[in-house]
Amino acid sequence: TADHVLSKMLGDGCTLVSRTAVAGGYQREEIRIPIRSEGRMLWKKHPHFDLAVLPLPKSVTVNSLPLASLATADQMTDVHPGDNVRIAVFPERSEANGAGFPLLRHGSLASYPLIPVHPHPRFLIDTTSWSGDSGGPVMHHSLRSAEDGPLIIGVVTGMRSITDTTKESRFVERRTHYPLGITEALHAAFAHELIDQL
Repeated sequence: TADHVLSKMLGDGCTLVSRTAVAGGYQREEIRIPIRSEGRMLWKKHPHFDLAVLPLPKSVTVNSLPLASLATADQMTDVHPGDNVRIAVFPERSEANGAGFPLLRHGSLASYPLIPVHPHPRFLIDTTSWSGDSGGPVMHHSLRSAEDGPLIIGVVTGMRSITDTTKESRFVERRTHYPLGITEALHAAFAHELIDQL
């Protein structure tokens, strides 16, 4: 996830929403997990980017995507500006349904160059993002992972906006932020770096 998602949380724990397939649908499961212990963060933060990995306690069992779902720097050679992507997000903490699934949104890659990832760690997506989208996976529309699952090429970290400053009087200044309809994301290759450090 994005580091600011965890660092802005208050307290020592958070709720992980999971779900189990049952007859006729899905059953929501809310699992309380620790994020701090005596004020010390339990997640590992990337030294240079807004990215974090939080190892789950051994008592928590979830089915997750395999590591092969995260695109490597080499796999990004098959990704091009204009390609369609999907992001699974919770805009303004909005869930798709009572089971707690994210909203699946779409856009296209809007920046160039995409590689090499180290001099170009971030990329832009032509879709509007909101507070609550940070940490969401960016999945390529057609490329697949080595295990034939989704290929996650990035992690949502924020949105682009412009700020207009209006001086209303000698003592009053008003700032208005206008969203540009552009989402910022960090390459998934940096998640590999972070996981390797664990």
